[in-house]
Amino acid sequence: MKALAIGGKRFVTFFRFMGFIGVELNGANALYEAEKRSMDYALICLDRESLAGFESEARELMTRSPNPILLVDPPFDVKETPEGVRSEIMRAMRSGLVE
Repeated sequence: MKALAIGGKRFVTFFRFMGFIGVELNGANALYEAEKRSMDYALICLDRESLAGFESEARELMTRSPNPILLVDPPFDVKETPEGVRSEIMRAMRSGLVE
């Protein structure tokens, strides 16, 4: 599965450990990039912190996109190992931090 993470440096680094393609962008530029690439990726994760003020536009894009786009709140600890990163993502999903 080809996946993309768009957001701030810490957010993108976290998802790169998981094997995602990462693009460091904020605000309207992040939304534009997600919309442009929505057909090319099976999953796109957007950094909620980087989209502050653009939440309604992000939700609209999420409903229009042919592939899943997730708005993720990143309070994660970036671990040194892929296993550590996977466990952090699973923890975030269980706690409802991933929409």
